Amino acid sequence: MSMSGLKLEIVFCNSVLFKTSFFFGLIHFIAMYLYQETVPRVYCTILTIGILTSLWNHGTTSEVAKWGDRLWIALGVLNDLYHISIFSYRPNSLIVLSVIVLAIVCYFRAKFHEGKKDFISRDFCHASCHMVATAAHVTIIAIL
Repeated sequence: MSMSGLKLEIVFCNSVLFKTSFFFGLIHFIAMYLYQETVPRVYCTILTIGILTSLWNHGTTSEVAKWGDRLWIALGVLNDLYHISIFSYRPNSLIVLSVIVLAIVCYFRAKFHEGKKDFISRDFCHASCHMVATAAHVTIIAIL
């Protein structure tokens, strides 16, 4: 693609993870829209920034994007734990907490495969992390 003699080239770091970030991010946005009257705005803000940093990270090869995403997702996990504690008296809170832990395990399992030639296992584990985290977030959004 050329603009006034300048060549613009976009290189995606990982198209599979970019697509899963986009798809599951869309599911987050739908849930936040459907429950906008009850879900705390701060929870939605942290989720939204997490989705954007994930898209940025998986859409580029930037180290800043990678570490920014990791830090924001770590903040997001703390946000999840705080909001799970709000409804800890409910029987399903332990299930939601378990799903969050499963998402973390999927993420670290993907990191175990990083740098190896086993891209399918790495991407599958990381995409599973996106899916499982989305299930937990939609549940938290519906409960709050």
